[in-house]
Amino acid sequence: ESRLLNRRAFPRTRVLHGLVVDDHFALSIGWGPTDPVHAEAAALLDAGAAAYHRHNLAASTKKRVRGASCHKVVGAVLDGDRGELQVPWQRTLALSVASLHLAVFGKATGRLLRQLLGMWVHALLFRRALLALLGEAYRCLPDPLDDDLVMALPPPVRAELLHLAFLAPFSFTNLRAQFAPSVLATDASNYGLGA
Repeated sequence: ESRLLNRRAFPRTRVLHGLVVDDHFALSIGWGPTDPVHAEAAALLDAGAAAYHRHNLAASTKKRVRGASCHKVVGAVLDGDRGELQVPWQRTLALSVASLHLAVFGKATGRLLRQLLGMWVHALLFRRALLALLGEAYRCLPDPLDDDLVMALPPPVRAELLHLAFLAPFSFTNLRAQFAPSVLATDASNYGLGA
């Protein structure tokens, strides 16, 4: 089964396809342009296009791409040549610039900070370790009823925003990274005795 489904195990196949809202996609992992797996992905796209036509659904022509090794798919850029997955660089740059401005200016509304943090979370999901940069920024968020009031950003929050901006270029997933041969776990509780 090559269908990618929400809350299901990731298929262990060289062809993936799925539908998110109205975007149908098919991805193939091939060993060169003549690998038959690419034809399988193309057939899935053709079947999706036929289904759209049967149900009188309009398909976006600007999103219709075939044979590309680097393209935006479901809100992320998949670069098959480099083996990387991340949010589009334009979004990461915009988040970095906005974070730098807030860090220097030192003031924001709760709504602005909340929205900025939400957008950062999406970008940081591609390098989850960077989520550890956030802590003080969440603690300083006001009650949502006070989101329109301008507040001074404490120095630790400003530092977190600077760290996000500077480390943003590392917010990508290396799809070719090797798995560790062992599993490690720790326990930070007082009663777990540090597993």
